[in-house]
Amino acid sequence: VTLVRGATVSQPDLVAILMTAHATVDNAVDAMKLGVFDFIRKPFRMSEIRPVIARALEVRRLRLENVRLLRLAQDSNAQLESVNKELNSFAGRVSHDLQAVMQVVEGFASALQRDLGPGLEPKQAHYLQRVVETSARGTRLVQELLAFARLGAQPLEFRTVDMANVLRLARQSLDVEYQGREVEWSVGELPKVQGDPSLLQQVLVNLLSNALKYSAGKGVAQIAVEARPCELGAEISVRDNGVGFDPRYSERLFQPFERLHSADQFKGNGMGLANVRKIVERHGGEVRAEALVTGALFAFTLPVASAGSQAPGGTPVPEAVAPAAGMPRPRILAVDDDPIVLMSLRNMLELDGGEITVAAGGQIGVDAFEQSLRDGTPYDIVVTDFGMPQMDGREVARRIKELRPQTMVIMLSGWGSRLDVRDDWQAYVDNVLSKPPRLAELRKAVAQWRPGV
Repeated sequence: VTLVRGATVSQPDLVAILMTAHATVDNAVDAMKLGVFDFIRKPFRMSEIRPVIARALEVRRLRLENVRLLRLAQDSNAQLESVNKELNSFAGRVSHDLQAVMQVVEGFASALQRDLGPGLEPKQAHYLQRVVETSARGTRLVQELLAFARLGAQPLEFRTVDMANVLRLARQSLDVEYQGREVEWSVGELPKVQGDPSLLQQVLVNLLSNALKYSAGKGVAQIAVEARPCELGAEISVRDNGVGFDPRYSERLFQPFERLHSADQFKGNGMGLANVRKIVERHGGEVRAEALVTGALFAFTLPVASAGSQAPGGTPVPEAVAPAAGMPRPRILAVDDDPIVLMSLRNMLELDGGEITVAAGGQIGVDAFEQSLRDGTPYDIVVTDFGMPQMDGREVARRIKELRPQTMVIMLSGWGSRLDVRDDWQAYVDNVLSKPPRLAELRKAVAQWRPGV
């Protein structure tokens, strides 16, 4: 028995057979606890020991095979992680390079429109307008494709989430879309679930935005948000009375860049539902679409919140970084041309209190900053995206530092801290974070701010 104990420690895949003349039930149980595969009473016959040895050898073969497969899986996972990191880095570089090209084309075309507008023939004016619109659309496509890729790599910062509150915030962010329209809302009781609040808000924003868009032709848009129990936990659905879709193609709806209606009928790039599916699946849920007699229904499942529950692949939300005793909360301005990113930034920054303002673009952000100076309530921190049309993050950072050098500027970029360009914009930036930023990284950067520094 001592020999078996020592041997299995050094060789866990070893299969031991114990031969004994004192076989009892208690002895057998003790031997099995030590990892003994089987035991044989002495004296024994060859006819008895042969099948036992044959089974033991087969078990050892299976154990060795399991060890080999486990190592192979670990090596494959390590290689996959390495490849994903390289792809994310490559995607970030390509995204910024492509956006830079698109923005140059759009900028020069817009300049030509402005300078030559009155003297252009109708056909020339039409061509220039097509160049401007196409380059702007190309920029959006690059941004949306990169955002879709990042959804698979962005860590889930999960906690108990009240979906009623998430719905309230999602509706607030869409106020502009249904301003002036008559919309009848029907909202049932929504559960508390386990997940990442910013990403779940993005799910509802996308589904509600779709419902509003495809019911635009109705005199009164009717949108219902309901929940019901399901095997996973809860199924949340969004139903509308819009144009609906052909049920034969329901699975295509969740594929990237798939559209069942032409761009002339409804604007969009076909990424909203693809993002919904990726976010929900990362939470361990499923999505489905159902064509109704009038309109459509989109539903997704999520695990309900319970003590000790955790979203698949998630990490706990880091504790807030408390300010030093007596130190005020900073006034923060977030600048990005992507409304989803702005919504996510506001949610993360508001977790620790303070006054958060968002600006949907570089020039809008600079205008808001200048207005805060005139009001005597300047912003202490500006968080800005790097790649934006018209005025990018480099120009925003330069203008902010010229107006008020003590304001901290945090730059967000798909290149993250590896960002390396050949001009002097770094002199105007205090910190560079990968986009989308992780909550822990954003909190750490904000915590470096000190009044008057």
